[in-house]
Amino acid sequence: MYSFHIANFLSYHEALIHYTPYVYCLNPKMTANYRKTFVNLNKTDDLYMLSLKNVETVKKREALRGKVGYIGFTPEALYADFMKVTPKIGFWLDTSEQSPEKSVEDILLHFKGQ
Repeated sequence: MYSFHIANFLSYHEALIHYTPYVYCLNPKMTANYRKTFVNLNKTDDLYMLSLKNVETVKKREALRGKVGYIGFTPEALYADFMKVTPKIGFWLDTSEQSPEKSVEDILLHFKGQ
C-alpha cells in the first residue's frame, strides 16, 4: 500500500540490477484481477512477487500522516477484500517490519536458483 519507496529501492539495488528487474506499483483497485494486469508486459517467466503491509502497519502510518487516505472504507476492509479476491500466486512478502535491505535479502533468498 505504501510501495513507491520499496519499488524504487528494488529497481536500482546493486544485488538485483543484473537481473534487469521490472518493478511495478499497482493500484490496489486493480489487484482483484492481479494476473490480468500483466497482459501488456510481455512477461516470459512464471515468477511473481507481491510486497504488502499488514493492517496494523497501515493503520499506524495512516495515523502519522496528518491527513485521511481511507475514505468510505477501513484499512481492515480493504485488506480483507484484497486477500479474498487476489489469487495466491507467486511470492508474497510482508514487509511491514522490514528494512528495504532485509526485503531485498528475502527476495534474493527466495528466488535463488530460479
